[in-house]
Amino acid sequence: MLVTVVGVFLAVELPQAVTLILLIVQYTFRLRIFTRDAGAVASLVCNLVILLSYPTIVVACCADPDVFATVFYAVRPEAKIGRSEARRLRSVRAELM
Repeated sequence: MLVTVVGVFLAVELPQAVTLILLIVQYTFRLRIFTRDAGAVASLVCNLVILLSYPTIVVACCADPDVFATVFYAVRPEAKIGRSEARRLRSVRAELM
């Protein structure tokens, strides 16, 4: 499940990042990488794919909430405890570093 979420995220966000970088380079250095219409279409397609990927990620997370919770708490153990305990844990970590 986590592999699915990360895979969908990377498959969607990497083309968006490349398109954004190319557009920034084009407008910063006044290069002609995209025509005006091609840049607009590329941005629209990337945004549409992002919009369509959100339901996939939600379904992957909701399909097995126990696995999601286990992985989430393994990555962020302080999310399982209360706020005061999390503050105390952060202060102990800060003292150790």
